[in-house]
Order: sequence, then structure tokens, then C-alpha cells
Amino acid sequence: VLDPDYNRHRCAHYCQELLKDLHKQWMSSCVVLCYDLSPELEPDVRKFHEEAQQLDRTMDLWTIELTVTNKNWKEGDDEEERFRGCGVLINKPPFTTADRVKAAMTVIIQELQEMPEAEDWPMSVRVEKLEHDPGANFVSDREFWQRHKYDVTPRELVPPPR
Repeated sequence: VLDPDYNRHRCAHYCQELLKDLHKQWMSSCVVLCYDLSPELEPDVRKFHEEAQQLDRTMDLWTIELTVTNKNWKEGDDEEERFRGCGVLINKPPFTTADRVKAAMTVIIQELQEMPEAEDWPMSVRVEKLEHDPGANFVSDREFWQRHKYDVTPRELVPPPR
């Protein structure tokens, strides 16, 4: 389980690197990456998902997201108050994970909606398999690092000692 502090510099990059390395070195591993959702973070999360899909064709990536929406939010209000949520990106979840999560989250949402003022905060859950784009160009490790120009040099690009 990876639950990083995304406020730290280059955290998304390190998470992608870990996801790829764990998949490559331990093919049967189930890796869970946690993240927050908000109007400000959502574009970065979606971009991260797209980039994760490009890492390796053999990854079986799923997202599970729970969002709570502010029903009283109106156009012109602070965008950050529109919704909040959290999610996980899972590589190689156990066989029935999607069905079990949907069932469990349905019960949780039903219970939470019994609370006072719950009608002002509608909740939703989304379980989705991230499909690889058949036309996508999957990049080699070298191309991945060169394209993103990260300030960390991967092992494959380190020149051999003389």
C-alpha cells in the first residue's frame, strides 16, 4: 500500500516509478496507491492515471473513488467546496475485488446517508478498470525518463563505471 504525501516535490513521479518497479520485479503483487480528490487535484489525478496506463501493457489497473458532493454549491462559489473525495489505484486486484468493493461501498453510503444533513452531501462511488488504449505508444524505460526529464537518473541511464 502506497499512501504518499502529494505535497512533496516529485511524489507522483516516485509513485509511478514504484508502481512500475514493483510490477516488473514482483509480477503477482497487488499494489494499492491512495490519493485525494478535489476540483483542484482532479486534473492531475486523471493525468496520473493516463500515464500509469502507459507504463506497462501487462498491468491490470483499477480505480476506486468515493466522492462527496456539496449539493448547496453554486456557480461562483469557491471551486474547492464543490466536492471532496479519495481514491485508490490498484494494480492486479484479487479476482472479485470490484464486486466486493461495490457491495461494501453501497452499504457504507446507505449508512452514512442516515446521518442528519446527509441530503446536503450526496455520495457516490466509482469502480473502473483502466483500459489500455490500443493505439497508445508504450514507451521503453529510457524513453519514459527522457520524455519526462525527471531530475533523477534511472539505473538504465547511468553510464557504466570506467
